[in-house]
Amino acid sequence: MLAINTLQKDMSDQNAFIRATALTVMSMIRIPGLTPLCKNYVFTQVVLSINRSLSDLSPLVRRSSAKALINCFKYLYFLMD
Repeated sequence: MLAINTLQKDMSDQNAFIRATALTVMSMIRIPGLTPLCKNYVFTQVVLSINRSLSDLSPLVRRSSAKALINCFKYLYFLMD
Protein backbone atom coordinates (compact mmCIF):
# COMPACT_ATOMS: atom_id res chain seq x y z
CA MET A 1 0.00 0.00 0.00
CA LEU A 2 2.89 2.37 0.69
CA ALA A 3 4.31 1.61 -2.73
CA ILE A 4 1.10 2.82 -4.34
CA ASN A 5 1.35 6.14 -2.49
CA THR A 6 4.96 6.61 -3.58
CA LEU A 7 4.12 5.80 -7.18
CA GLN A 8 1.21 8.25 -7.08
CA LYS A 9 3.62 10.97 -5.99
CA ASP A 10 5.82 10.03 -8.94
CA MET A 11 2.81 10.49 -11.24
CA SER A 12 2.95 14.23 -10.55
CA ASP A 13 6.67 14.55 -11.34
CA GLN A 14 7.74 16.99 -14.05
CA ASN A 15 9.80 14.36 -15.86
CA ALA A 16 7.64 12.42 -18.33
CA PHE A 17 9.87 9.33 -18.11
CA ILE A 18 9.31 9.10 -14.35
CA ARG A 19 5.54 9.48 -14.79
CA ALA A 20 5.48 6.78 -17.47
CA THR A 21 7.59 4.40 -15.42
CA ALA A 22 5.48 4.90 -12.31
CA LEU A 23 2.33 4.18 -14.27
CA THR A 24 3.82 1.03 -15.81
CA VAL A 25 4.94 -0.27 -12.42
CA MET A 26 1.57 0.51 -10.82
CA SER A 27 -0.27 -1.42 -13.50
CA MET A 28 1.91 -4.49 -12.95
CA ILE A 29 1.55 -4.73 -9.19
CA ARG A 30 0.17 -8.12 -8.21
CA ILE A 31 0.30 -8.84 -4.50
CA PRO A 32 -0.89 -12.33 -3.57
CA GLY A 33 -2.53 -12.70 -0.21
CA LEU A 34 -4.21 -9.30 -0.06
CA THR A 35 -7.74 -9.11 1.17
CA PRO A 36 -10.36 -8.32 -1.49
CA LEU A 37 -10.83 -4.85 0.01
CA CYS A 38 -7.12 -4.03 -0.37
CA LYS A 39 -7.06 -5.43 -3.92
CA ASN A 40 -10.04 -3.25 -4.76
CA TYR A 41 -8.26 -0.18 -3.34
CA VAL A 42 -5.07 -0.85 -5.30
CA PHE A 43 -6.97 -1.51 -8.52
CA THR A 44 -9.05 1.66 -8.06
CA GLN A 45 -5.94 3.78 -7.55
CA VAL A 46 -4.33 2.32 -10.66
CA VAL A 47 -7.42 3.01 -12.78
CA LEU A 48 -7.66 6.58 -11.49
CA SER A 49 -4.00 7.18 -12.35
CA ILE A 50 -4.53 5.76 -15.83
CA ASN A 51 -7.54 8.02 -16.31
CA ARG A 52 -5.52 11.10 -15.37
CA SER A 53 -2.56 10.16 -17.54
CA LEU A 54 -4.58 9.54 -20.70
CA SER A 55 -4.77 13.30 -21.19
CA ASP A 56 -1.11 13.98 -20.39
CA LEU A 57 0.81 16.25 -22.76
CA SER A 58 3.63 13.74 -23.17
CA PRO A 59 3.15 11.00 -25.80
CA LEU A 60 5.34 8.70 -23.71
CA VAL A 61 2.97 8.93 -20.75
CA ARG A 62 -0.10 8.46 -22.96
CA ARG A 63 1.46 5.36 -24.52
CA SER A 64 2.28 3.97 -21.08
CA SER A 65 -1.28 4.61 -19.94
CA ALA A 66 -2.63 2.68 -22.94
CA LYS A 67 -0.36 -0.25 -22.08
CA ALA A 68 -1.35 0.00 -18.42
CA LEU A 69 -5.00 -0.16 -19.43
CA ILE A 70 -4.32 -3.42 -21.26
CA ASN A 71 -2.57 -4.79 -18.16
CA CYS A 72 -5.62 -3.89 -16.06
CA PHE A 73 -7.97 -5.70 -18.41
CA LYS A 74 -5.72 -8.77 -18.29
CA TYR A 75 -5.81 -8.59 -14.49
CA LEU A 76 -9.60 -8.31 -14.45
CA TYR A 77 -9.85 -11.31 -16.76
CA PHE A 78 -7.52 -13.23 -14.41
CA LEU A 79 -9.69 -12.33 -11.40
CA MET A 80 -12.86 -13.51 -13.13
CA ASP A 81 -11.46 -17.01 -13.79
